[in-house]
Amino acid sequence: MVMQLAGVAGWKKTEGSPFDPWRNMRRELGAKVMRIAPKALTVESSVTQWEQWAGICFEKGGEYIVDGALQPVLIDRANNYGRYEDPNLWILHPLHHTANPANLS
Repeated sequence: MVMQLAGVAGWKKTEGSPFDPWRNMRRELGAKVMRIAPKALTVESSVTQWEQWAGICFEKGGEYIVDGALQPVLIDRANNYGRYEDPNLWILHPLHHTANPANLS
């Protein structure tokens, strides 16, 4: 089952912190989620190229789960076309000023 980012992004632990460790760390650093970018990364190519990348044969058109991809890859065999769209979160991090920026210790 593939979950949509909009749903997963809102998951929280019982104490109220984000379920996702990546989001939780950023929240602890003072960052805020600004919005979901539903198509932050789009990859389009021929079915042949997608088969080489994925290491599998796409016998017919439809959505396929590809190892390492966060979302299904859409294959259109009739038009020799494959498309992958990956969502992401836009997160705003606060800037922290230090008295001596060169002092990293």
